[in-house]
Amino acid sequence: MRVLKKLFSFQGRITGGEYALVSIVSFAAMLMVRYFLPTVAIAWSLQAAGVPEDTAISIGMAAFLLLIPLLWIYFAAAVKREHDRGRSGWWSLLLFIPLANFFVWLIDLVFGEGEYGRNEYGPDPRGREHVKPVAEVFD
Repeated sequence: MRVLKKLFSFQGRITGGEYALVSIVSFAAMLMVRYFLPTVAIAWSLQAAGVPEDTAISIGMAAFLLLIPLLWIYFAAAVKREHDRGRSGWWSLLLFIPLANFFVWLIDLVFGEGEYGRNEYGPDPRGREHVKPVAEVFD
């Protein structure tokens, strides 16, 4: 139950590695649901004798409905990653801009450094509550 709560929640912070894992797995699942399942359903209805076309459409709609929780998980992970970077989750909307989304995903969300210690969104997911960044030590 805790895993499901963590996947679907927009609260808290996650590391870049956790974000990369969740986003790659959810994106791969979305691709399978979007392209593979409807194709199989349509091929099945066309090849099977006596199977009405409505069945293929129903399976295609069910596949579309599976996309909703996958998109939710993907977006929730992006929001939590933005929280780790010290920004509002609204910055995650940049992922919906074509071409820019890849650079935002790769440079900012996967490899960007999260804030050290607790911030307004929660504790540091890396456990660096009492550690200062090197730049602050030499200031």
